[in-house]
Amino acid sequence: MNTDAWIHYYQRNTGSFIEPDWNQSCAMEDTPARRALAHSLAIFQLGETGDGSTLQRWAVRESAHDAALHGYPAAVRLFIKEENFHAEMLARMVQHLGGTLRTKHWAAWAFNRIRKLIPRLEYEIQILLSAELIARAYYGLLTRHVPEPAIQQCCARLVKDEIKHIGFHAEFFHERFQTWSPWAIKLWIWQFRWLFRLAEMLVWTNHRAAFVSLGVGSDSYHQRCRASFADFIRQIMAPKAKGTQATALNPASHH
Repeated sequence: MNTDAWIHYYQRNTGSFIEPDWNQSCAMEDTPARRALAHSLAIFQLGETGDGSTLQRWAVRESAHDAALHGYPAAVRLFIKEENFHAEMLARMVQHLGGTLRTKHWAAWAFNRIRKLIPRLEYEIQILLSAELIARAYYGLLTRHVPEPAIQQCCARLVKDEIKHIGFHAEFFHERFQTWSPWAIKLWIWQFRWLFRLAEMLVWTNHRAAFVSLGVGSDSYHQRCRASFADFIRQIMAPKAKGTQATALNPASHH
């Protein structure tokens, strides 16, 4: 795994975002649609918080006896730092819409509990990855449908970052699969597909009010999610040239 390239990417990406002028008044009127969007974003914001300590411990433990993961803990720390930056950005988005930040939600609780069911790095990452794939679809839809420039600007940046995060995790699994049998890989993809679809349905149910208020139907949402998942599978199954990182997706796609 080309962890040096990822470390360089995360370091370069930090601080590269020019934030909107949050002193500008919100272009969205105080309507149920605006309140539903603020509520939805607050849930996503809560999901981005956390110190990532479990993932960091796994990264250190696995890299100690796997030469392919040399430097992985440092890359993971920078990944978590960027996730925390997303939490800060989302907090400002919620506040800009006049919403209230959350300190707890059943979805965040369930997400954390599920992550602890199987004590393996691959399982920890796949739970995080399911959220990243759905977030890519979610922020892409908001970029197109939210009539507020500041929110559009932030969501466009979030899509760009999520695409790179997915590429980061894809390279991890691509590396892992080098030592797995074809049947083990097929089994992993099968179970991950069903885990992802469950998460996909739960997010639609939980955020339906915001989607509908913005004119986003279930077909559009599910199509985006499935496209995000399919792109990830293509990345982990594609041949990789020696010494290069997994191909990152075009940030402009699926905005």
